[in-house]
Amino acid sequence: MVPVPQQVEKDLGFKYLGWLAACVLVAILLPLTGLLYSKLYETQIEIKHHINELDRLKHDIEKIKEKHDKDS
Repeated sequence: MVPVPQQVEKDLGFKYLGWLAACVLVAILLPLTGLLYSKLYETQIEIKHHINELDRLKHDIEKIKEKHDKDS
């Protein structure tokens, strides 16, 4: 059996440690990215709802002004 130098064994340890760190990082970042995306999507829907409500109110105000101008 050929002896394996100490440096090679040490390098393999750091290699596995690096892969482990990368997997942990991905495991943490994926859920956080999903959470961020869902919050952004929820906010986008809420903004569209508020814009539609503002447009409706603007339309109602214009109708009231027209009616008021007509009566005057």
